[in-house]
Amino acid sequence: MYMPDIKFFDSDLAKKTCYAEDYPNVAKTVAREMHRQVGDLRLDENGIARQGLLVRHLVLPHDLAGSRNIMRFISRELSEHTYINIMGQ
Repeated sequence: MYMPDIKFFDSDLAKKTCYAEDYPNVAKTVAREMHRQVGDLRLDENGIARQGLLVRHLVLPHDLAGSRNIMRFISRELSEHTYINIMGQ
């Protein structure tokens, strides 16, 4: 089971806040590989996650994180069935 954070998709913001301009590309590559390995999240009969991918995302004011683009990436390039833990700031 994997539970990565996808923080933002803006290279300038990544460079400014994390000193990691390549963060968006690395996050996409890693998320694709995690999904390839474990697939969509699977729950048991009690609703407990047993295997799969759960993506965490922090929504920032004024769409600084690029949340719409992140959701679009997840649904188009991972799976429409990907569980997402959305956290508010």
